[in-house]
Amino acid sequence: MASVVVIDLKKAEGYPLEAVAAHAAMVSLVQIKPGKDFTAIPSILNLFASDKSPSEAPTDLTRWDYAFAQSIYEIKARKSGAAQKTELANRIATKLSQ
Repeated sequence: MASVVVIDLKKAEGYPLEAVAAHAAMVSLVQIKPGKDFTAIPSILNLFASDKSPSEAPTDLTRWDYAFAQSIYEIKARKSGAAQKTELANRIATKLSQ
């Protein structure tokens, strides 16, 4: 399995390299589809959110990011999509409550 992450250098201008690298890692590890809205969640996936300037943007992976990445790899693939989503949400909630 391989991932390719394309970074728009004009859009990334002004952001710390570490933040851009963390965003690229998260996108490739959990295979986020372009256009997904994560603005309600404290996540590095919001790095390029249009309502934030580079100084307001997250700078590294958050607790939520770690919980999401861990949880997504713990789910069995043989479940239905709905069951996977439910289990993912439950696992994230459990990890965040610890």
